[in-house]
Amino acid sequence: GDSENDLEMLQSVRVACAMGNAVKKTKAVSHFVMPKNTDQPAGVVCLIRSLTAALKAMKAKVEVESTKEKLRVACFSMGSWGTGVARQVGQSLLHLKRFEEALPVWVPAMETVTAMNETGFDERHLPGLRLPRNVHATVDPVEAAKDADLLIFVVFGDEMEQLMQKLKGKVKPTATAVVMSKILMPSTEKQLKFGSAYVSEALGLPVAVLMGGTLAADVARGHFAEATLGCEDPKVSEAL
Repeated sequence: GDSENDLEMLQSVRVACAMGNAVKKTKAVSHFVMPKNTDQPAGVVCLIRSLTAALKAMKAKVEVESTKEKLRVACFSMGSWGTGVARQVGQSLLHLKRFEEALPVWVPAMETVTAMNETGFDERHLPGLRLPRNVHATVDPVEAAKDADLLIFVVFGDEMEQLMQKLKGKVKPTATAVVMSKILMPSTEKQLKFGSAYVSEALGLPVAVLMGGTLAADVARGHFAEATLGCEDPKVSEAL
């Protein structure tokens, strides 16, 4: 796009590109700004070349990853943020060859589990947004965690202690926990500790942390969002 009449179009697509001769408003809402149409090569030509190169690189990466053992992911979900994360993770697993497609999701309420499995929606927490076909909800945390390499926790603080008690000794010893809950938990020293440290200590697993200034509905819809991933293991970091 280049003019203001392109703003609505650019704001509704996953990859927005403005030409070098575009007005300021158009450039502001675009992910990329290419050369002008009068340049040689023209901006559109540069865009097509960039996309083609990216697709070739992605294909080569997929071919390499297809030879690796697939990773299994499990989600432990509460509230609209938990359902939003599960929706996005589920969608990602459908096209990332490095992972198993199936996404078991622990949800504490049987009513919500039944609705998610039978209708494909969690109307209470995320109305109007269908869950991917590979999401299967369960009230049994041990069932959800079985053989999982990545355990994603989006759990309220008052439920975390009980959940850890049920999972202790029941998770894959080589797994990594990913904590996305902004919580503080009590410790034996009568002090507070971060939820990530609490989970690591309870399960005996390394922990990664993902935090950001995000809204559940925006994440669930795949809108642009900011987040920071903290992970000590480079291989796990790459997978996440």
